[in-house]
Amino acid sequence: MLDEQGHQKVHFCGLSMGGQIGQWLGIHHPDRIHKLVLSNTAAKIGRENRWNARIRLINQKGLGVIWEGTQKVWFRDEFIQKDQERVLSIKEMFLSHKREGYIACCAAVRDADFREEISQIQLPTLIIAGEEDTSTTIAEAEYMAGQISNSQLSVLPARHISCVEHPQTFANNLINFLT
Repeated sequence: MLDEQGHQKVHFCGLSMGGQIGQWLGIHHPDRIHKLVLSNTAAKIGRENRWNARIRLINQKGLGVIWEGTQKVWFRDEFIQKDQERVLSIKEMFLSHKREGYIACCAAVRDADFREEISQIQLPTLIIAGEEDTSTTIAEAEYMAGQISNSQLSVLPARHISCVEHPQTFANNLINFLT
């Protein structure tokens, strides 16, 4: 994709599964990355049995059945109450995804495991975690920070989608790190 767009090297920021993509890039193609931002992610996200159960449930009943639980993992209760319009917009976007595509993403996250390779990342790396994130915890962010020698950790008062709960703080972290 970088070649197609005519970019030799870029800054990369990925959240959750995007953070796993960033880890892969940092391990396998560090020559294409200036600086790396890994947000609300982990070297290994979740357990295989939970991902398999989620895949079965979505396959049988569709994405709508998981929205209530998903929004509570993604956002703190006070954010859900305070910014209902934004949450509704995200819900509509979430439910518009094709079942097969979401299932394939669940399988990809289930199968990704960078715990043994992550120490190979030598790029300047910012790791962002949500203090109430139960799917990619502070402990997992601290593990990544301990493995990536040139990293720093920033913890935001958020759950899993910290860039939505605290967009200005998130953006300030990026700007400070990338400049």
